[in-house]
Amino acid sequence: MKQLLILISLCAGCLAFCSAQQLDPKNVNKTGQKDVQPGQLKPLPPPPQKVSFNAVISEPRSAVPSYDDGGNLARFNEMQWNEANGFNAATGVFTAPALGTYCFTGNFSLAKYGCIANQISYSLTAMKNSTQVVESFNLPVATGTIDAFTTENIIFLVQLNQNDRITLRPSATACTGGHVPMLRRVVFGGYKVN
Repeated sequence: MKQLLILISLCAGCLAFCSAQQLDPKNVNKTGQKDVQPGQLKPLPPPPQKVSFNAVISEPRSAVPSYDDGGNLARFNEMQWNEANGFNAATGVFTAPALGTYCFTGNFSLAKYGCIANQISYSLTAMKNSTQVVESFNLPVATGTIDAFTTENIIFLVQLNQNDRITLRPSATACTGGHVPMLRRVVFGGYKVN
């Protein structure tokens, strides 16, 4: 008689388990709530998208962009990484793949110059969507032999919507003899903070 009661209890437990599996046949309910249908569950939000890039101009060149560059610092010849593909090395344009706060950093090595009559200057303006000034930087260019150089750093934070663009727009003055600032090396990078 005891064996029959145990067998009946096991069968009742099996029926309860099978019924629960029919309510949630794909075992979607991970919430711990009872009798939740798969269609009633809200999907989990997508994981945060990791966005970062680091690009380099390693070949010395004039700090004044060519006409083809559209007035922006462009033609980065080394891409060290580009998670989420936000940065275009050819155009120098970063396009935000997602809404968030972004941090951008830059390291600029500028060749010294030999003009005596007047100084030359180099400045950068971070632009949002080509029209809105985010931040402006004046990078001093020191006098000396052209083989020597000075290094300056920039950093700025900006809130971007998806598809907003960030560019660096350089501006320079030449010395009386026509010499313009020369870039020795540029490292430009950025990442999504949140």
